[in-house]
Amino acid sequence: SGLTFGTNGFYQKYGATEDADDFTDSSSDSPRYVFTANESLTVDYLIVGAGGGGGGSYGTGWGEGGGGAGAMIAQSSQSLSAADYDVVVGTGGTRGTGYASSQGTGGGAGGNGEDSSFNSVTANGGGGAGGKSTAGKANGNASGAGGSSESGMAGGAGGANGNAGGVGVISGEYGGAGGGAGAVGGTSTSNNGGIGSQNDYRTGSDVYYSGGGGGSTTPGTGGLGGGGDGWNDGDVGDPNAGTMDGDAGSGGGGGGTQGQSSNALLNYGGSGGSGIVVIRYISTTEKATGGLITSYVDGSDTYQVHTFLEHTAHTITDVGDVTNTRAVRKIGDSSII
Repeated sequence: SGLTFGTNGFYQKYGATEDADDFTDSSSDSPRYVFTANESLTVDYLIVGAGGGGGGSYGTGWGEGGGGAGAMIAQSSQSLSAADYDVVVGTGGTRGTGYASSQGTGGGAGGNGEDSSFNSVTANGGGGAGGKSTAGKANGNASGAGGSSESGMAGGAGGANGNAGGVGVISGEYGGAGGGAGAVGGTSTSNNGGIGSQNDYRTGSDVYYSGGGGGSTTPGTGGLGGGGDGWNDGDVGDPNAGTMDGDAGSGGGGGGTQGQSSNALLNYGGSGGSGIVVIRYISTTEKATGGLITSYVDGSDTYQVHTFLEHTAHTITDVGDVTNTRAVRKIGDSSII
C-alpha cells in the first residue's frame, strides 16, 4: 500500500480490504506555496521570518536567553505582472534541550528561525538563543537572541529589520531576552522580550508581529508580537503547556529557561513561532489565487487578502481494515475527500 503524491494531493492504494499503514506527510520543512496573479496587480505585502528558539538549561541554575524575533518587512504599492510567484513560510527555531539525568548536561542552544520570502524579498528567521556560556545568535536582517547568564554572555546583534538581544547577567543569573522588531531585548531584572511592530495588511486593524522571547530566572515575559515567556523552575505550572513557545504566524522568539528540575522537559527552552506572508490588493473580486483568501472594506476601498501560514504535518493513522476508495473532490490547497 504505497503512498503516491500527485498534483492535487496524495493517495494511498489498498487491496480490496487490508490494514492501513501509518504515515506522515513531511515532504517539506519550510512550506513553499505559489501566489498566482491572473493579471497585473499593485499589491502591499508583509513578510515575517520565523522566531528563534529559546535556550535550554543544563541544570546548575544559570538562566538562558530568549530567542530573537524573525525579521518583519512590509512593502506597499508594489507592481506585479501576471505570473506565478513562489512563497516560503519559515518554520520556528527549535527549542534548546535541557539536562536529562544529571546536572551539567543539556544546556542546548535554540535554533535559528527559518526564512520567509516572496517576490525575491527575504525576511530572515530570528537568532536562536545560546546555550551554556554562549552568546545569543544573530541571523541576517532579523533580531538577535539573548545571551546566557553564565559568564555574562552578549546578546546577538540585530539586523536591518530587527534589534539586538539582551546581555546575560551573572549576578542573579538572568538570561537575556530576545530582540523584537520594535525594540532591543531586555536584561537583568527587566529581561522582557523586545516589543514587535504593528501592521494592518491582514485584517485592516493593526496587529503586532515579531516579538522577542523573554529571558529566564526573573522570568521575563515575551515581547508583544508573539514572543514566548521566559521560565524559572520555581514557577507554578508546566512551561510546556505552550506559554514559552512563540505564537504561530507571528515570528515571535521562544522563551529561555532556568531549571534544575528532575523532569528534563521542564528544562527545555521555548520553540520559535512560525512566520507569515500576507499579500493584499484593492479589488472587489479575487484577481489571484493562493493562500487563504479573505477580504475587508477600509473606507472606500475593498481589499482582497492572501494569507500564507506554516502547514502542519498530516498523519493518517491505522485504525483497522479499510476498503479501496476514490477521492471525489478537493477543497483548498491540500484537503481531499
